[in-house]
Amino acid sequence: MHDWSDEDCLRILKNIYAAAEPDTKLLVVDAVIGARDEHEFGKILDIQMLVHLHGKERTQAEWKELLHAAGFQLTRVVPTPSFAHVVEAVRINAS
Repeated sequence: MHDWSDEDCLRILKNIYAAAEPDTKLLVVDAVIGARDEHEFGKILDIQMLVHLHGKERTQAEWKELLHAAGFQLTRVVPTPSFAHVVEAVRINAS
């Protein structure tokens, strides 16, 4: 999702929401930028996305907001040994 704008990601996530069953778990493997001012490979990717594409790397708060706008609730972010994280969310059931 990092190479797509927020608007494009929202469109993609809303399409997933529409096709998903209630309580579906969504997993996104992508960089999650930390809030601290320290070196992260994801920050280098963020600059590359800015220069070459319309995307960006996102913070956990940005993921939460984007997922919520599409009808998902962020449940956890799991770091991996690489720069990538597993962003886990569940489909919010329409009431």
